[in-house]
This record gives sequence, C-alpha cells and structure tokens, in this order.
Amino acid sequence: MIEAFGNIWDHIDEYDAIVITTNGFVKNNGEAVMGRGIALEAKERYPELPRWLGTALTIKGNRLHRFTVRRDNGTIFYIITMPVKPQFGPRGEPGWRAKADFN
Repeated sequence: MIEAFGNIWDHIDEYDAIVITTNGFVKNNGEAVMGRGIALEAKERYPELPRWLGTALTIKGNRLHRFTVRRDNGTIFYIITMPVKPQFGPRGEPGWRAKADFN
C-alpha cells in the first residue's frame, strides 16, 4: 500500500483504489446519505454512487463495499467505502448524526 498526502482527487489516476468514509444511513429514496467530506466529493464526481451504496447497504449491511468506476481515460479503479458511523446512533438518531467511530 502506498500512502499519499494532499487532495486525493489530484492523485486519482495514480492508484487502483481510493477509500472514502461513509455512514450506514439509507434515505427513503434508496440512496445512501453522503452529506459532507470525502463522501460528498465522491457523490459530486460520481452521482450514481449514492444509489449503488444505498442498494449495497440495504442488501449486505453497513460494512466495506467496493465499487468499480471507469476513469475518463477508460481505465477502471475502485471506490471502497469504509463505514465509520452506524445506521442508527446509540440514542436512535440517524447514523449521519451519530459520532464517527473508527474502531
């Protein structure tokens, strides 16, 4: 594994995969909540990603998921989602409002 520093999107053509942090909450329309940070940036670059992740969360649960994405030059790379929030927090609040937990 190679670790890079800086804006991940500036290095997107250099690596086979990127990891983005996500929460486990699925909206009523079936899309995953991708409200801020790198998840929001990924959503802006790949608008279909919230739907893909929402489907995966519904079927397989809040765990690591891998999605294949095609770059502008036709090559593929992977977006790996790493859940850092639960679907619902300890007091029943939506996961996107819960505190992140990297354990």
